[in-house]
Amino acid sequence: MTLTREDLAGGRLLRMIARACPELVTMSDEEREATRYDFLATHSAGRDLWVFGYGSLIWNPAIQAAEHRRARLDGHHRRFCVWAPVGRGTPERPGLVLGLMPGGACDGIAFRVAAADVESETRVLWLREMITGVYAPARLPVDTPSGPVECLAFVANVTNDRFVGDLDEQQTAAVIAAASGSMGRCRDYLDRTLHKLRDEGMDDPHLGDLQARIDAIDAANGASSPAPTANR
Repeated sequence: MTLTREDLAGGRLLRMIARACPELVTMSDEEREATRYDFLATHSAGRDLWVFGYGSLIWNPAIQAAEHRRARLDGHHRRFCVWAPVGRGTPERPGLVLGLMPGGACDGIAFRVAAADVESETRVLWLREMITGVYAPARLPVDTPSGPVECLAFVANVTNDRFVGDLDEQQTAAVIAAASGSMGRCRDYLDRTLHKLRDEGMDDPHLGDLQARIDAIDAANGASSPAPTANR
């Protein structure tokens, strides 16, 4: 399953989360919109908006973009650091999804949203990324083949209950290998991200290493140690 803008704007994703994981604390419509207004208050009216994708956004953007470019973000790196008790996992066996963490660098895709579409497309983005507050919107400079641009990027909120900060590489691979939810296997999320990066002429050795570890776990038919679960 992939998300469509209709899933987001029509509330399907929110309803799916409420059914699958009613105990998950989500932001109210008012709280979510307040964070969007705060961000837009820093964006000049009449200007295009660039959005940095580093996970599922690069292969399932669900937003209308006038242009996309390869992009490199210095100062942040991509990590599986967010518990996913719905979508790519279940409350009993949550999966993991990607977030941006300080340090290092990250290759991804910069999407240009035309000025006339900024209101509608940020509304869709906030319904996708700002459901629980595990991400925080930030303005970050990225380099592209056509020059630097400033992007909206969603970075991991380390104070949120869904943030994961203490899994090593093998534990992370074990979680991803074991998890599956209403949107499919967790490892498919990893595979599609890595495939799209390589298709665009980029790579991520960290994701490649995780993929190899998961292949080894699958080949051993689950002979490795049980995957850690969320402490909640």
